[in-house]
Amino acid sequence: MATQKALLLPVKQGAWQMGENTIPTPGPTDVVKILATGMNPIDWKIQTYGVWITEYPSLSGRREQIPEDVSFDQAASIPVGLGTVFNGIWNKHPQARSVGFPAPWEEGGETMFASKPVIISEAHLIQLGLSLCIALLG
Repeated sequence: MATQKALLLPVKQGAWQMGENTIPTPGPTDVVKILATGMNPIDWKIQTYGVWITEYPSLSGRREQIPEDVSFDQAASIPVGLGTVFNGIWNKHPQARSVGFPAPWEEGGETMFASKPVIISEAHLIQLGLSLCIALLG
């Protein structure tokens, strides 16, 4: 079977390495078209924190199923918009330029500001505005 170069994570929390990976053989009715390739921001988190992957070596990148009503361009922009919103609104890192609100999945995140006005300092207004614009406009 033919092989190609691939970025592999050989062990949990190991260093990325170039390696070989087999190229699947398409069936007689399969059409293969690579639209984009690259690493996602989640890949460094998988490598650094050793999360989500249970079998090694692990091949970087995942093939995700895109719903029929979502274009390829729309699907490719989801991680960028989500990451931007996360960093501008929910990031709790001490050096983050974030408003630091609790995320919806955290305790009190859905109810903390229910029926209350929210005051955002001028220092965070630009960051929050940019985050929301990128998320909305994708």
